[in-house]
Amino acid sequence: MAAWSWLTADSAPALSDPALWSRLAETPHDDIRLRVVDYLQRQTKLPGADANRLENIWRSVLLGVHRGGRQKAKAVRQISQAIVENPQRVDTLLPVLAVAVRSVRGPESRAGLAAVVTLAETRPELAEAVRRHLPEMKFAEVAA
Repeated sequence: MAAWSWLTADSAPALSDPALWSRLAETPHDDIRLRVVDYLQRQTKLPGADANRLENIWRSVLLGVHRGGRQKAKAVRQISQAIVENPQRVDTLLPVLAVAVRSVRGPESRAGLAAVVTLAETRPELAEAVRRHLPEMKFAEVAA
């Protein structure tokens, strides 16, 4: 806890070290992955961690069985936002969101559904990709 506080302090030199953050994005330790997801809520991006590395963090947080309930909802929102910002990533990130949608845990499933609906409303051109990755979801047609 003290090391993380030191690392993320405003004056810490490590805060902008791309090598350190790229390594943290690949950590096998779930407690660090959960903290990275929390940190992402407050930052637009991590130094040295491109979107592909964040994908691994999001995947491992969502697939974590025993921990990270609050972070899972944050990760789901971050994934949805990443797709909105870069629709070309829909085929790699939407399957990760599908994990949340299909979760047996209510909060994760609701967060996943909310993220997919928000994505479909924000980027209607991705509706076909949503249908392909989540065929069990049915969207009602809205009359004009």
